[in-house]
Amino acid sequence: MLDMALLLPSGEPVTVPALLSYRTHDPLAVRIVFHTPTAGHVPWVFARDLLAQGLHRPSGHGDVQIWPTEAGHEKVLNLALTSPQGTA
Repeated sequence: MLDMALLLPSGEPVTVPALLSYRTHDPLAVRIVFHTPTAGHVPWVFARDLLAQGLHRPSGHGDVQIWPTEAGHEKVLNLALTSPQGTA
């Protein structure tokens, strides 16, 4: 379990616990489940290669986009997720 910062439309961050995993029977997919008090468990599945590319450069089109940035001396991995229910 890791804590992720969800940016609200106002730009204010909210901490959301998440579990990042993959399954041996589907090794090309990465699963992330966000644990939210209002929506419960919110799962996302995307390509492992997309995550690997996003560590180094902006990657992805459409529902999942990943890009690296730096905040001071820390490296940050950004995820933009879009669905019919909303964006994060």
